Parts: sequence; C-alpha cells; structure tokens
Amino acid sequence: MKTNLFFFLVFFVLIAGCSGKGSKSSNNGASCTTSSNCSIGYICQSGQCVAQSTNSCTSNAQCQNGQVCQNGSCVVSSNSIPLAPTNLQATAGNNQVSLSWDASSGATSYNIYEEATFGGPYSKVNSTASVSNIITGLTNGDTYYFVVTAVNANGESGYSNEANASPNNPPLAPTNLVAIGSNNQVNLTWTASTDATSYNIYHSHIFGGPYSKFANTPGTLYFDTGLTDSTTYYYVVTAVNKYGESGYSNQASATPATTVTYPVGRSPRGIAIDVSDNVWVTNQRDNTVTELNTNGITVGTFTVDTSPEAIAIDQSGNLLVRSNLMAVVSKLNSFGVTIGTYAVNSGFGGIAIDSLGNIWIANSSANTVQKLNGSGITIGTFTVGGWPCGIAIDNSDNVWIANWYDNTLSKLSLAGVTIGTYSLGGIPNSYPTGIAIDQSGNIWVTNWGGGAVIKLSSSGVLIGTYAVINTTNGIAIDAFGNVWITTYSSIVAELNPSGAIIGEYYVGQGTVGIAIDKLGNVWVTNYNDNTITKIVGIAKGPQYFPYTGPQYPSGGNFY
Repeated sequence: MKTNLFFFLVFFVLIAGCSGKGSKSSNNGASCTTSSNCSIGYICQSGQCVAQSTNSCTSNAQCQNGQVCQNGSCVVSSNSIPLAPTNLQATAGNNQVSLSWDASSGATSYNIYEEATFGGPYSKVNSTASVSNIITGLTNGDTYYFVVTAVNANGESGYSNEANASPNNPPLAPTNLVAIGSNNQVNLTWTASTDATSYNIYHSHIFGGPYSKFANTPGTLYFDTGLTDSTTYYYVVTAVNKYGESGYSNQASATPATTVTYPVGRSPRGIAIDVSDNVWVTNQRDNTVTELNTNGITVGTFTVDTSPEAIAIDQSGNLLVRSNLMAVVSKLNSFGVTIGTYAVNSGFGGIAIDSLGNIWIANSSANTVQKLNGSGITIGTFTVGGWPCGIAIDNSDNVWIANWYDNTLSKLSLAGVTIGTYSLGGIPNSYPTGIAIDQSGNIWVTNWGGGAVIKLSSSGVLIGTYAVINTTNGIAIDAFGNVWITTYSSIVAELNPSGAIIGEYYVGQGTVGIAIDKLGNVWVTNYNDNTITKIVGIAKGPQYFPYTGPQYPSGGNFY
C-alpha cells in the first residue's frame, strides 16, 4: 500500500511539473505558492496569480517568473532563461518573408522557427542576434507560419506569438513610358501595371543611368517641375506593391525649355530666318515685315504690299513676301528695301525656292502653282488640286503641294509635270496645310481640321498618321529629324522621327508660322497676340532643308 502511494505521489508531481515550451504557468486568479507557478507577466500574491502592475519591487516575490528584484526593479535573473519574444510581425515579399519582433531582456540571440501549418509543429530555420530577419528561398503563393524564441546561456524561452505571411511576386514593370518636355518641366505618362499600388520615378542626366529615385505616385501621370531648361533628363519608372518593386520601365527622355516673347506688328503670320540668324516676320494687318536679331531686338520694320503672309529667303539673302489681297510677291534685299514686285495669281499660299533659284507660288483661289524665275518672270503655271496651300521642294527638285480642299498632295517635276496625286489617308475634313520634307525624303503634312500630322514616303505611300491636336498649322524639321508643329491652340508640339510626341511648349495665342535657327532656337508667330515666341535652345538646329546652300525658305508654311 505504501509503495502504491509513493508511485502515485511521484506520478502526480511529474504531471504537475510537466509542461511544453513556455507553458509552465497558470491563468490569472489561479492558485500559487510562488511566482514561478504563474504565467509570464503575472506574480503570486496571497496565493493567487495576478498581473504584474509595475516593474518596481522590494522583494523577489513581487517579480514575475524568471525575474529577481535588484535595486528596486524587477530584472531577468542571471540564472534565468529569457522571456519569450513578443510582437512578432511577418511581412511578405518576393520569395521571402521579413520578420521583426520586440527584444527580450537577457537574450543573446533568437531562434526562428517555421512551419507550413497553423500551430506547428515548427522547425528551426535560422538564428540571429538581431530582432529582425529575412527568410528567403520561399515559394510565392504559399503561406508560412513563424515563431521566435529568445536564447541565452541558461537556455531557450518559449515561443513568441505566431505570425504568418504569403510571399508573392511584385508587379511587372510599367510600359510605354513617355516623357514630354514643356516650359521648365517634363510631363510623364505610362501604362499601369496590374496589382501595382504606386510607382517610383527615377531620373538621370546620363543616357542609361545610373538613376536616382525622386518621387512616388499612386497614378500613371507625373509632372516633374522646377527643372533646368535646355537640359535633357532621362527617366524610368518602377511599379510597387507590398511584395516588392518591379524592374525598370523603358527609358524616356525630354528637355524642358524657356520661352521668351517679343512684340512685333499686328497679326504676325509668316516667319523665316536668314543666314545670320536674323528673324523676319510678316505682319498681316500692318502691311509690314519686321526684322529681329537672335536676341529678339527689332532691327527694322519695312512696308510691303497689303496683307503679307508667306515669306521665304533666296540664295542671295533676298526676301520674297506673298501679299494675299494684292496678288503680288514683293522682293526685298537684306536691308529691307523693296527691289521688285511680281504679279501672281490671286489667293493665299506658300512660297518655296528650288535649287536653281526659281520661285514657286501656291495660288489657292486659282488651284494652280506658279513658277517664276529669279527675276520674277512667270515661266509656268500648273494646275493642281483644290485650294493649294503649303509647298515644299525635295532634294530632287520635285515640288510638293498640300491641297486644302481635296485632302491630297500633288507632286510635280521641276518642269511642272504632275508626277502623282496622293490621298492623305481618308481623314475627313483634315484640310492639309503646312508641309516639310525630312532627311530621308519623307513628306510631313499638318492638318488644320484632322488633329494629326501625316507622314508619307517620297513615293507618296502613307507611312503613318500621328495624333497631335486640332488646327495644326506650320511645320519645320530640325537637324536631327524631329518635327516641330504649331497649333492654333497655343501649343508647339515636338515629335521624334517616329511620330511620337516628345515636347509640348506653351506659347502665345493663335500660333501659326515656325522656323528654327542655327542655335536650335525655335521661333513661332502668335497671330492673336501680336508677338513672336522663342523657345530657347531646344531644337537640334539649324532647320533642315532638302538641299544645301545659303538659303532659308519658309519650310512649307503657307502663312
């Protein structure tokens, strides 16, 4: 009988003293004899476990399990294992989970346990001396459960709270990043990435980087302001969500610009630049031509016939000015003195000069193109489409005419023989206006009503139609093949050779004529403001023309 009682007591003691990791404790209010019988955070008072309300103490009895009273405060006993860590947090990433927790007093390191099942059992996967750790090599989409223990020379604590996370992929990189330069800023747009919550924006002054992050935005549009004008900025964008950051988007670049406005006469329209980079402007309502130097200072104002519009400069530096109401072309020398007046057909239209110095005039009212020799004598009149306006000459001396009413281009030989008539892609009410020819011989045409710029090959085959804005007017091409367009909406648009918009610059009201000087300044006339605007140093000057020589014709503007 005594033997049985002995084994019963031993079994009872083993059962009472046996517990799992971190489970030697009692609930609040449970019976106790010492604090070691209570849960962490509780002390034994009057035979019951109660929450420890203060860290102050006068005896060990006032401290929780594993602590002793030293100098009036409860501290971890040097002979005790540390308390379990608290506040374990798990944050998912791409094939990884980041863990963090609150430090345990007396701990010298921490063991990290992981399991794919809620509640364990757990397997140790790492050990660290810090209070954070990144578990890598995980499978995206799976859920992982973690606990942490605190360790010192006396042993290992119980488990912390459990935390879980499911690693996943970050979003894909954004696409179609476009950078558009403007006045002292660059406007960025891109295509959204699925599951992205925001986007990081990076820039560099060097093509290809390295890039520096400077902004984060939730949307797909960003205005980078306060930039240095005439400086090129290179951009990439990344997509971000809770799982991480994507790779870079495509790179896009743009160059902001300063604009300066100068007064001229009333209703300025045509504009041309001579070999000295002097700017010549026709003032329709004043019946004058204004000459400005490259700094915008007026050099002189010269009277011409009524309602001057189109303007070109010949190989000798003489000005040729089309006066709409008087059906004449006035010829002025480089000092602004009129040295000839030549009768032409009625209407308005552009002026171009071929490599032999012949003058070609588009006559809108007569549906003809008129050819004059250098002395102003008419040597041919040729029928083209309805209401011819813009005119340009390619490097083979073929003459190209934009026919406003017909929505076509006419191509004539130097002898005036029609080589072809080409449709502009069936855009209704497009009203082709300005015309210019690039370094590859492609033809670019603005459309007053079509909201686009059209590009054709030298054979008249349609290459592309590129949206710009309604009421596109004048057109010029710089030395790098970028295409510059004036619009009546007070915006000058810059397109790259592929037709993508890379710049939009705000100028005056009613912008029509355009020309580019050798310094890369873009000059435009503002019909409604009685001003011209210089976009400073933004283009790759000088303006391109299909044949070389000391000549700066109007580049297809009929204004």
